[in-house]
Amino acid sequence: MKTTNSQRIRSPWFQGMAAAAIATAFAAFAPVAHAQTGTLSLSNSASCTTFSGFTWNGTTLSVTCASAGPVTPPPPPPCDTTQAGSFGWASATGSATPGNVITGSITRSNGCKGAYTITFGNNAPAGVTVSPATSVTFADGSATAQAVSITTAASTAVGTQIAVWLNGWSSSTGSPAPGIAGTFVGTVTATPVVTPPPPTGNGSITYSGALTNNLQIVWGTNEAASLPAFKSTDVASYSFTYGGQFGQVVLGAVSNNVAGGVTDTELAISSTAGDFPGQSNCDVRIPASSVQGQGITAISVWTPGRTGPFCLLNVGQTYYLNIRQVSANWASNAGSCTNTNGCALRIQPTGIN
Repeated sequence: MKTTNSQRIRSPWFQGMAAAAIATAFAAFAPVAHAQTGTLSLSNSASCTTFSGFTWNGTTLSVTCASAGPVTPPPPPPCDTTQAGSFGWASATGSATPGNVITGSITRSNGCKGAYTITFGNNAPAGVTVSPATSVTFADGSATAQAVSITTAASTAVGTQIAVWLNGWSSSTGSPAPGIAGTFVGTVTATPVVTPPPPTGNGSITYSGALTNNLQIVWGTNEAASLPAFKSTDVASYSFTYGGQFGQVVLGAVSNNVAGGVTDTELAISSTAGDFPGQSNCDVRIPASSVQGQGITAISVWTPGRTGPFCLLNVGQTYYLNIRQVSANWASNAGSCTNTNGCALRIQPTGIN
C-alpha cells in the first residue's frame, strides 16, 4: 500500500491539478485594472515643444511642457546662382525739390550668377550731379540693389527732368549675357503749398465794412476810433472794388495797445468774404516779429499780366480783404493771440480802389 500511494502522488495528472489550484489562489491576490475618468492639466501650453513630468493623482493627469525658445524661421532661399539674371530700375521715377537728392535703385532679378558692371548715361544739366557717374557693380552671387543719386542745385528750375538710362554691361567672370533695360527719370518739383483747414471757431465774420485808400483800421489801442481788441476767434472782412493801379495793404506797428501786443496775422484777398484760400501772393501770414517801426507791406496788388510777387486782381471786380490772427506757421491754425482780452492790430490799404 505504501508503494501504491507514492506512485499516485507523482502522477502527471495530479501535478497539473495541483498547479492550477495554486495559480487560482495567487490570482485572487493580484490587483484588478479598472477604467477611470479625470481631467488633463497642461502647463505652459503656449510654448510646448517637449513634454515631461507626467503625474496622476486619481482624477487629474498633469503634464509639464518645456519650450526650446523662439523658433527662428529658415533663411530665405538664395537667388538662382545658375542664372546671370537681368538688370533694371526698382522704380521708373522719383522727385525732389530744388537743392535736394533724387535716388533711384538698379536691381538684379531672376538670378545672381557672376559679377557684373552695369553702365549708364544721363542728361544732367549744369549744376546737377549723378553719383556714381557712369556705372554700378554687382558682386558674384549678389542681388543687392545699387543706388544712383541725382543731386540738384538750389537754382535748378522747377520742372527739370533728369534721365539716367542703362546702356551696357561688362562681366569679370565670363557669365552669360544678362538682360538690361530701363530709364530712371528724376523730376524737380516745387515746394508743396500747405493749405491748412480753417481753425475751429474762426469761421464767422466779426468785423465788416468797406475799404478805401489810406483808411487805417485799428483794434485794441487807446485811439478814439479803435475797435475792441482783436481775438483769435475774430475774422474781419472788408470789401473794395479794384481800380486797376498798383496797390498795397500794410500791416502797421502798434505802440499804444490796451490789451495784448501785435501777434502773427494772416491777410488774404479773395472774391469771397471770410475766405483764406491758402499760401500765395494773395494769402500771407506775417509773424509779429516782422511788424516794426512803420510796419510791413503784407500784400501788393496789380493787374493780370504783371510779373512779380503781386496778387493779381481784375479791374472793376469786387474783392474782400480778410484778416485773422493765427500762427505764422502754415502747418498750424493755432490762434496767435493768447490774451483772453484780445490783441492789437492796425492795417492800412493804399492804391486799391
